[in-house]
Amino acid sequence: MHTVALPNAADPFTDEAAEAIRSVAAAMGQSGWDALLEEMAGAAIAASDEHPLRADTEAEYQTETPPRDIFAVTVRDENELRAAVAQLPWRWRLDVVTAMEELADE
Repeated sequence: MHTVALPNAADPFTDEAAEAIRSVAAAMGQSGWDALLEEMAGAAIAASDEHPLRADTEAEYQTETPPRDIFAVTVRDENELRAAVAQLPWRWRLDVVTAMEELADE
């Protein structure tokens, strides 16, 4: 598993999804938001641990970033956010959670 630094933390999100994530983060407060991010990051790591990594495919993957606008769900609360992240392809979940942290800090 890997994460990459994104040139723009908003890239994985549609504009509407990014605004919704910022609203959820603001409504939760910093400690609640941090706890949710930690929980989602742990779940992303656990999901990746369930998939065997093959050297022939990993080299290509390690240079990639999540597809632009991969997250298009307009969430209203932490439960919807958690569920939406869980629906993402396992390879991109940790990258998206990391981007959410940066997005909410902008």
